Amino acid sequence: MLLFNFLFLSDSPFTYMLASITSLYIALKVHNRKTIKTTMLSDLSKGKITVQDIIEMETLMLNTLSYHLCPSTCYGFICAFYPLFSAQVKETVGPCLLRHAVFMSELSVMDICFKDMKPSRIAFGAMLNAIDCQDVEIVSPLGRANFVKAVLENYLLPSSSIISTAEDEAHAHFWSGVNHAKKRLDIVLCNASHTNIMAIQRTRSSIP
Repeated sequence: MLLFNFLFLSDSPFTYMLASITSLYIALKVHNRKTIKTTMLSDLSKGKITVQDIIEMETLMLNTLSYHLCPSTCYGFICAFYPLFSAQVKETVGPCLLRHAVFMSELSVMDICFKDMKPSRIAFGAMLNAIDCQDVEIVSPLGRANFVKAVLENYLLPSSSIISTAEDEAHAHFWSGVNHAKKRLDIVLCNASHTNIMAIQRTRSSIP
């Protein structure tokens, strides 16, 4: 996540490598009880990156990200939204919906278009796509509508925006972002599926 939020500064292979190693270094310091020496990370670059490079990049990344080292994630929002499904939906296809939504949200890191998109909207779009993949007899339109309403009321929109008309600017802007996330996730999923198929075909053709 640190590296993803910093990608816009990675305009060269060296910068990308340095940012990757520095992201790992910062993540280890934040989430690990045991830190590792900067020299060890420098050795990963096989001499291309010095300890001083890592220290300077760490300062630059922290300042650029305004020290937001634990930002909200798509997975966190999906876990927050999931309990708002009805008991019947959770009992029948709950785990499947959860896995599908998480998988689609994780694909978002493959597309730079998601860089400036809020994780909450990506997560919501992924969950709506997961619902739309289910049989309508399992997740009815009414069940979908109730879930959407519950998410909006509890997390994403103030009550004044929920009951307003489609002309409400904030409401329209929000749904525009969600719909864009849904469509883009579908595109990324199709591209990933095509890539996997091509990889399988290449593997099969290489087997004697």
